Amino acid sequence: MSPSSATPFQPYQAYPPNSPPPINTLGAHPENLPYSGHTHAGSGQALVRSKRHWPLANVYFGFSGILGFKERWSLILFVVFGGALMAFCIARAEFFNVNRLLELMIPGEWYLYRSEPYKGLLMFHIYTSIFAGFWAVWQFIPAIRRNHVSLHRLNGYLTLILLIPSTVIGSVIARRAYGGAVAIQAAFYVQGILVTYSAIVGYWYVKKNTRKHRKWMLRSVVYLAASVTAKLIQLISRQIVSNVGSYYTIWTCPEVQFLQAVGHGVPDFASTYPACASDPNTSTFADQNSIHLLVHASMDETSVNRGSAVREVVAMSIFVAILIHALGVEIYIRSTENMNRFRRGFVLERTEDGDDEKPVNDL
Repeated sequence: MSPSSATPFQPYQAYPPNSPPPINTLGAHPENLPYSGHTHAGSGQALVRSKRHWPLANVYFGFSGILGFKERWSLILFVVFGGALMAFCIARAEFFNVNRLLELMIPGEWYLYRSEPYKGLLMFHIYTSIFAGFWAVWQFIPAIRRNHVSLHRLNGYLTLILLIPSTVIGSVIARRAYGGAVAIQAAFYVQGILVTYSAIVGYWYVKKNTRKHRKWMLRSVVYLAASVTAKLIQLISRQIVSNVGSYYTIWTCPEVQFLQAVGHGVPDFASTYPACASDPNTSTFADQNSIHLLVHASMDETSVNRGSAVREVVAMSIFVAILIHALGVEIYIRSTENMNRFRRGFVLERTEDGDDEKPVNDL
């Protein structure tokens, strides 16, 4: 047969209308095959699935496809972790009212923040961190990244403008957080450095290497969300500390006097804290700053003791949360790397400067 008479290769030639459906190499009908993941031929297309799936699974994979997620578990992870961060930010919105901070904050903490400059810095941190955390979640919806690039960019810049100053100011006011113990300051400094460094590196790669941009911005937001996990760890650990019953933290006389003056003290102040028993309305706080007390850490006693229980566990909670989030985000990044090596217009794809030659698991 001459080359000119050969039938041209037609990779997408349709089957005749009356022919049976194709049989795969294993001899199984396609509808009888188990679900093997979902594929996207473009933005917003339906997922390939088996007719045997439960209706709830069909809804899940359909919604996952609408949002643009490629991996089976990405939507669940987004709802659990992204939803937790958004819910946390919404719940913390009540902190916008400065007049309610005394009742909303941990007992004893408002005493250290009630005066300038810490009061103003605290309010700045509250506003910027809540908005930054809420907006950051939307950056990780693939459908927005692919179909609404301008919106993705605008929201990203706004998030960075709020996130970086918020983290820096948060590190500054950490000097007074939960009594200002060195371990507590160190925990906030480590988290602040991780969030800020990851955000800056992610911004650096935004037009250089979109895959690396994705990785570093994901790390930044995950480290930010460690605050949510730390709160959950605190709920458990402070009760454990209370049950053990042998933990104490150091307070100053002005701190316990302030709580007594605002109605959050102990029934018999003079006998409980005899070193600070002078009238809190007439004592000069500065004169007694050198007097330190051991306060029992217990959630089952007074407000002072509850504040002490939180102070005892907050540094440990933050460090454990950072460790959990650091491990989790690296596992996720490596498990989803291969799904982000195909060009779809703008984001999360190979660059044209030789990036194809680099290993898949680059940082």
